[in-house]
Amino acid sequence: PEAIIVHYMDDILICAATRSYLSAPLKKTVSTIEKAGFVIAQDKIQMSALWTYLGYLITGRTVTPQIFSINEQPQALEHIQR
Repeated sequence: PEAIIVHYMDDILICAATRSYLSAPLKKTVSTIEKAGFVIAQDKIQMSALWTYLGYLITGRTVTPQIFSINEQPQALEHIQR
């Protein structure tokens, strides 16, 4: 296949070996989503490495869990649920 498309809820990942292979599937996906009445936040589109997707960091060769840090101790249950 020229590209692989993975989605979870409203997060979409389109992968291809080269930008030229990515072009057509990306345009078709965006067009289909917009025709369905959805809006794509252009500032969320990541076209160059290092990509983030569902808590993972993706490079041209690796996928690793994203590192998160907690800056303060939660004082109540509602702080944890944010």
